[in-house]
Amino acid sequence: LFRSEECLVVVGEDTVKLFGAEENVKKTVESFCAHFFRSGEKVVDIKAGEQHSFYCWEYLDSDFTFDESLLLEECGNGVTYENISMTNAGGEPLSVFLLRAEAGGGWDLRVGTDEDYSIGNPTVSSVLDTALQYRAKGEDVLFACNGGYFQMSNNNLPEGVLISDGKLLSVTNGGLGAVHHDFFGVTELGKFIIGDNATLKKCADELVQACGGRGILLKDGELYDIKYDAVDAIGIDRHPRTAIGLCEDGDLIIAVVDGRQQGYSVGMNLCDLALLLKGYGVTDALNLDGGGSSTFVVKDDDKGLRVINKTSNAGHSLRAVGDCIIITASQ
Repeated sequence: LFRSEECLVVVGEDTVKLFGAEENVKKTVESFCAHFFRSGEKVVDIKAGEQHSFYCWEYLDSDFTFDESLLLEECGNGVTYENISMTNAGGEPLSVFLLRAEAGGGWDLRVGTDEDYSIGNPTVSSVLDTALQYRAKGEDVLFACNGGYFQMSNNNLPEGVLISDGKLLSVTNGGLGAVHHDFFGVTELGKFIIGDNATLKKCADELVQACGGRGILLKDGELYDIKYDAVDAIGIDRHPRTAIGLCEDGDLIIAVVDGRQQGYSVGMNLCDLALLLKGYGVTDALNLDGGGSSTFVVKDDDKGLRVINKTSNAGHSLRAVGDCIIITASQ
């Protein structure tokens, strides 16, 4: 027996019966097909009904297994990071950079932008350059990574919500971003929130930091609505990824997965990413911008800032992005 939301799947010797509301049956059929007819990293094209509109992977185990933690370093009070080596069933390697910021540690989080960023006319810069700008202004930057999706073909406008130090910088949908985008935010009282656009509408006035994302990976400790239709299939294939997660004890987890680099790191789909975060105690998680944007910057032993992952861009160059998540030492 497999249960998906309010739909029940009964697997017989030569039959599969599904019971429930039509929309839940459709999702469960496709999830069942993805589980039992998956071939390597691709899903065999078995359509449920007339059109296979999306996949949902609640039942899948990750193809990746843990090999070793290649390093574990501290870049500030209560802020540590490690480089995790993994391998999938086909023997392909994966490199994951994971940061843990402990609740109650001496750190603060903000959503940062280039110093010349303006509403409706964004200035983009690499994660490293943005972090260096904040450092030049006297901030003790411990860590930085890329943040929300942005429209590279439309003046680099943010796709989701963008709030930096209390200033609303996004313009779509009254500043709340596209309705199909989710968000990560920080309230005036320092509470972290991950939610959908409907949740954003309820708490927008309380937020002092926020960036957009696409795909709530975990909610209340379980895999959530990981699905994309045929037009928006970014969740199905392996790509470089960036995600942010919250633990029940208040710790913050940020993961950057390198990808598109055979022999070094092949990337993850969203199901594998969600399962990875769940394994580290994350209860709520959001998929952020990925691909060539995925960048992991840390403060090193010499108190400088450096990129420690290998971006998927040519020559591992750094992409200019719309916004960043920046962790600084508390003042």
